[in-house]
Amino acid sequence: MNKNIEAILNTNNLCVLCTEHEGYPYCSLMTFTLGKDNKTLYMVAIDDSKKYKNIALNPNVSILMDNRQSLGKASKNEIMSITFEGYNEAIDQEKSEEGKKILLEKHPDLYEIIQNPKCVLLSIRLKAYKLLMGPTNSEEGYI
Repeated sequence: MNKNIEAILNTNNLCVLCTEHEGYPYCSLMTFTLGKDNKTLYMVAIDDSKKYKNIALNPNVSILMDNRQSLGKASKNEIMSITFEGYNEAIDQEKSEEGKKILLEKHPDLYEIIQNPKCVLLSIRLKAYKLLMGPTNSEEGYI
């Protein structure tokens, strides 16, 4: 995996999750944890939320993140952002509980939502990316 992508994935805890319903995009700021395979993002949602309902109808998603959390006051030329294409992968109960445990270890502030009986784990499998490095350089590829 590209070292810049790996750095963004490993140093961030927030992303923008983009779903779609009837042709209209819907964006949500989400806390995530990277799976051990470096190809899956774990997030949680409530099963009656708009984002979850959208994913239930169309599992294809887009994820946006950047490196501003780790830069501090940096030059605009040092800012990198990445857009991933992916999909929510159906997982069994055992894997869901494992993913929630991993999320909770990294983000104890998610305890309340994870304990909610309506909480569901999103297992977003990353497929492709577009990495922007500064204002003019970009790279596209597959995960």
